[in-house]
Amino acid sequence: MPQKYGLLKIGDCILANNNSRIPEQDLRKIYKAIQYNFFFITKKWKERFDVEEIKFYC
Repeated sequence: MPQKYGLLKIGDCILANNNSRIPEQDLRKIYKAIQYNFFFITKKWKERFDVEEIKFYC
């Protein structure tokens, strides 16, 4: 089961669950990769869905 992360407006992310029981060390690496690529991820999201702004939950 894939892990689900939520992006936050402040450039951070949160893990929704760890049902796959990925080790904490690996989760930290994934978390950092998402943080470091936040602007790239949001840019691609805007391009893919042809929107000017992204609405964040938090």
